[in-house]
Amino acid sequence: MKARKIKIVSILLILAMVAALAGCGLSGTYESAGGTYAVEFKANNECTWYQDGLSFDGTYEKAEDGYRLDMRGTGDYRDTTFYAVFDGKDLIITGGTISGERFSKK
Repeated sequence: MKARKIKIVSILLILAMVAALAGCGLSGTYESAGGTYAVEFKANNECTWYQDGLSFDGTYEKAEDGYRLDMRGTGDYRDTTFYAVFDGKDLIITGGTISGERFSKK
């Protein structure tokens, strides 16, 4: 009986750790403080960057200190790499013409 309780507690602890780690990744949409930019994080490490009424598709991956976003440009907009790090629940994003701008989850 004692071994069974230990096994159940162990399973519950493992499930709690998995759930906690799942919440550490990127998901949802984050918008810049001024509302000029937004980025939506999707499944399969895909994302979409929004600015000037346009959208740009790209990918994101875990980097050493945060995340790297590689966006594909179009027209007058060049391909751009952004770096995002968590500051509490917000993201601080740098890249292109953006220098350390705060993005909050919508």
